[in-house]
Amino acid sequence: MILSLERNDPVDSQSVDDYVLYLWQKAQDAHGDYDGWGSSIVKE
Repeated sequence: MILSLERNDPVDSQSVDDYVLYLWQKAQDAHGDYDGWGSSIVKE
């Protein structure tokens, strides 16, 4: 099974560290694998 999430988050290094660690832990808790993240650039 593949689960894909979409969110809007800041991309400063501290924010990325925080949500990557959070998502990695959630994957571990569910006996899954965290496969990384991607980003697109949005101009406001």
